[in-house]
Amino acid sequence: MTPKIIRKINATVVSNNIHCLLMIEAADPPVIPITPGVECKLVLEVPRARIPIYDQGGTIKTEENIPKEYTKDPERNPFQRWHTNTNGELIGPRYDGWWDGPRDHKLLHNQYRLFFYLLCPPGTSPQITQNQTRELAETFASISAPIPSEGEPEWHTPTLTNKDGQRHSLALRHQVYIPGDEIDPYSQSRAYSHLNMNHVPEISHPTQPQPANGTLIEMRSTPDFPVTGNP
Repeated sequence: MTPKIIRKINATVVSNNIHCLLMIEAADPPVIPITPGVECKLVLEVPRARIPIYDQGGTIKTEENIPKEYTKDPERNPFQRWHTNTNGELIGPRYDGWWDGPRDHKLLHNQYRLFFYLLCPPGTSPQITQNQTRELAETFASISAPIPSEGEPEWHTPTLTNKDGQRHSLALRHQVYIPGDEIDPYSQSRAYSHLNMNHVPEISHPTQPQPANGTLIEMRSTPDFPVTGNP
């Protein structure tokens, strides 16, 4: 995103007295142009290769890396860019904007870190509550890419930077266990662990049956957003 576009966004914040959440995908933290009357704060950072993300131009530049099962049917190819079909109709990338696209191929994940900046009038940035932090953690547990087979560092997680400047992990496993709360940091441990779980608190509230594993596309017909098991 160019500085010119960011300055236009800042001007909109000033003229309309609104809040704006700006997402930028980059290898390193970008430099955000300073505009009088606009406060800019980094509120959320997501590691690379963590969540499915498809841009309107198509993110794949190395066609030879496309899995063979997708090249057989161009209309199903999730790596397809904007193109015209045989009828001359303009077709966008297969999974552009989808929440339930496939998550099992690294080329479909964010290729760089994601930075979320809050642009707002000075002194108006909100304090993120504990409940909101826990809900974000549960969301990331549901949409994150599978953990690599070789594992990952314990604190290689999405992070929230609160109004006070403190950084908080948004991994579900790092959230505090609250008796009676529906968000359970131990939910995946309870469901999949083959070890003794005596150290895990007992569930003190009714729970829904653990949904069957499967791709999000297969599970999107279920009434609830699928819990896919990334603690």
